[in-house]
Amino acid sequence: MRKSVLVAAPILAAVLLLSAGTVNALVYSNVQISANVTQVYTQLSLSSVRYVTTFYNLPDSSFNVSFPRGVQNLKLLSGASNMTILPVAYCHSDPPTQPCMLVRVYGISDGVPIVFTYDFNETYTGGSDLFNTSLNFLPSTFTQVLNITMLLPSTAYLPSNPYYSLNPSSFTSSSGRFSVTWLFANQTAPFLLNNQLTYIDLPFTIEYAGSFRPQPGSAPLSYTEIITAVAVVTVLVGLWLWLMFRRRIVPKKVSRRKKNNSLFSRLLTENEKKVLSAISRNGFTQQSEVISSTGFSKVKVSKIVSKLYKYRLIKIKSNGRQNMLKRS
Repeated sequence: MRKSVLVAAPILAAVLLLSAGTVNALVYSNVQISANVTQVYTQLSLSSVRYVTTFYNLPDSSFNVSFPRGVQNLKLLSGASNMTILPVAYCHSDPPTQPCMLVRVYGISDGVPIVFTYDFNETYTGGSDLFNTSLNFLPSTFTQVLNITMLLPSTAYLPSNPYYSLNPSSFTSSSGRFSVTWLFANQTAPFLLNNQLTYIDLPFTIEYAGSFRPQPGSAPLSYTEIITAVAVVTVLVGLWLWLMFRRRIVPKKVSRRKKNNSLFSRLLTENEKKVLSAISRNGFTQQSEVISSTGFSKVKVSKIVSKLYKYRLIKIKSNGRQNMLKRS
């Protein structure tokens, strides 16, 4: 559905602009986002974000700016007189029901950058040896230029085949830190949905590995995090005891790999079984072929492949930037 929207958006935008009578009447913006990422503890990242947006063709001196839900410590540094956080709203992005933080900014002018800062915590549970950080860009207008940079922790490095939602423009390393940058021009096209001007939101996600070292003065775990950790440990211990019990009653002639394969196969979801069935037993299958045959997204297939490999149900062989997969 996202692909069809991306194809139709420019056409609808052209019709919309023609009906307005002039291209210059459309409000547009240039946006630069810089996120300084630290690893608070395993699977929890903290991003300190600097968000700079410059508007053009403004109808007046106030405008609404969209931010993802969950943003903390939002501050207006310069470029406007003040701001007001509006009640819980739904931003004019695709999908339009995406809840967001909507901020009304006052005292702004054409061509004058407006500078915000905010913090964003993200918990990731997709892999035991990988970290994750993401930014969800919710456009407030047609975005002429979008530049997003994530500065990763000093111990970070990219796995052989990291996954991300959109191909970055560059990977650079400086002073022991790793920088991932996305740069887009004219990346959001407006289109009409329910007679409202709507824009396409973009998630930016990077998965990376690293030697984890807790940050000094890290905040203590919340009750929710403690309960979650206890629940995970309980499930893992229960699974281990169950596996030990199974090991005793299974005949010795059955290999451990076959036992584990049979066990984990029964624990797979329907989507995971679909990905597994798309991988050949006789030879290696390209991961892109699995994506094509299942119809799943690249991110979804990557997560499932990681789980299947963890369960020893498949083998992975790296072939440049492409993974080659084979059932065990």
